[in-house]
Amino acid sequence: MFINFRDIPGQQNIFLDYLYEFESVKPYYIKNFRKTDSYPAHFEEVLSKYKTDRNSVAKILKNQYLNKRISAKTAYNLKMISDPSTLFVFTGQQLGIATGPLYTFYKIITTIKLANHLSSKYPGYNFVPAFWLAGDDHDFEEIRSVTLLNNDNSPVIVTYGAIEESGNVDTDLGSVGFLKIEDEIDLFISKVNSSLRPTEFTPAIISLLYESYKKGKTFADAFKDLLFKFFDKHGLIIVNPQDKELKSLLKPVFKHELENFRTHAEKLVSNSAGLEEVYHAQVKIKPLNLFYHYGKGRYSVEPVDHNEFRLKRKKVKFTKEELNHLIETEPENFSANVVLRPVCQDFLFPSAFYVAGPAEVSYYAQIIPLFSYFQLPVPMIFPRAGATILERNVSVLSDKFGLQISDFFVRRDDIIKLAASRLSGINLEEIFEKAGLELSETVEYLKTALQHIDKTLLDPSDKLKLRVVSGLEELKKKAELARIKRNESTLNQVKKALNLILPNGNLQEREINIIYFMNKYGIDFHEKLFEELEILAFEHQIIKI
Repeated sequence: MFINFRDIPGQQNIFLDYLYEFESVKPYYIKNFRKTDSYPAHFEEVLSKYKTDRNSVAKILKNQYLNKRISAKTAYNLKMISDPSTLFVFTGQQLGIATGPLYTFYKIITTIKLANHLSSKYPGYNFVPAFWLAGDDHDFEEIRSVTLLNNDNSPVIVTYGAIEESGNVDTDLGSVGFLKIEDEIDLFISKVNSSLRPTEFTPAIISLLYESYKKGKTFADAFKDLLFKFFDKHGLIIVNPQDKELKSLLKPVFKHELENFRTHAEKLVSNSAGLEEVYHAQVKIKPLNLFYHYGKGRYSVEPVDHNEFRLKRKKVKFTKEELNHLIETEPENFSANVVLRPVCQDFLFPSAFYVAGPAEVSYYAQIIPLFSYFQLPVPMIFPRAGATILERNVSVLSDKFGLQISDFFVRRDDIIKLAASRLSGINLEEIFEKAGLELSETVEYLKTALQHIDKTLLDPSDKLKLRVVSGLEELKKKAELARIKRNESTLNQVKKALNLILPNGNLQEREINIIYFMNKYGIDFHEKLFEELEILAFEHQIIKI
């Protein structure tokens, strides 16, 4: 079962047009992912413009896997990196603790399945699925929590650690990928355990968390270990871009950005301004798209004048020559912001596709012009599959109340009233609408009759009508509340179903962590998702289990 994204409230217009009305957004994206007859030419363009040494990249990635016992599929994909006909299908994500929300899995599954699909359709090329660990991001607050459903099907947020509230705006924990896991992990995993209903799968899940998130490991290594356990058999190549040797390969990108930042910024600002006239610009364009690691923090590099730069919120300044020297001698201390990151990825790898979520699809519209300045091909953006997992009890409940699953999305604000109406068999809307019309007609009849007696009675008649309408509305609200209260225990089941489908009012995939489902259906639940997820439908899928 699928639901068109247009029928799901809150979707960005540019994302909807990218899916269903590409001609409207063609000036921003150039390449249409649905136009499969253009794929071969796109592949050849990517290969012809790829200038980074494949063997160097292959060696670096193999070194990243030295301490892993890899599957035959992963070994094959690592070997194929050196092949001149190999292309990458990339996705990436922040290092959300315990893998973050479900959409992380949907992105990866889409990436692997797309690579497999392309390999079978275009046997003259090799397609390697890859995941970019966004460890250079420094927003620890966004990655340190998971959302689960407790025994009452209420969303529960479990958070790791605490950020000190010092009042000092300069507090910066640096790149999250380098952060070490500390003693607080025990409390985090304990809270996860207590939030889950005990099942035969719970011990294995808790053991997996302890094994992956050992004290002293970095968040990047822990995240990679989890992904490796889930997707190594499928040959997913997990790339850590914080690797010193990969950063060394990026020196030309960093230097080019430093030298030409004004040209880049002017073009991106102009492009974003045009986008704002019709849609919404997802990211704020900065003057310079580089960060520098200084001390324990990660700070944006900002231009001061034509030859001087400073670190944001720090009294630290550099000349252009000094920054170029630092890029040359310690490139590992530089990192790209969200705008330049895709350029770094496509400079390092011959990327045929990037599998993107709705927000990423939106911000690519802003940054596409940047690729030409680095002599890189315009990327093909492939929308990730989206899904809601529907448990059997919710399906049964929906049938009981005569509800469509789409009702939970389209009518989420009044789904309880709708269910109560179906349960009682009484349509309050219809009853009160009919009563309102009849009472209005009665007042109008009186008004017409009374005006022949005394026209000063017209004003009291109008006021009477307003009191009648207001009284009916108040009575209707009381009737709705009474009906809900009468069936409260039964309707609580609908509330629980709503918490599963739209926890905290958001799509399930953006809130719930996969641990909730693994705890109920097995630690290999992700393989069930792998089998079920359709990547070529381009609609929101309902997966029944």
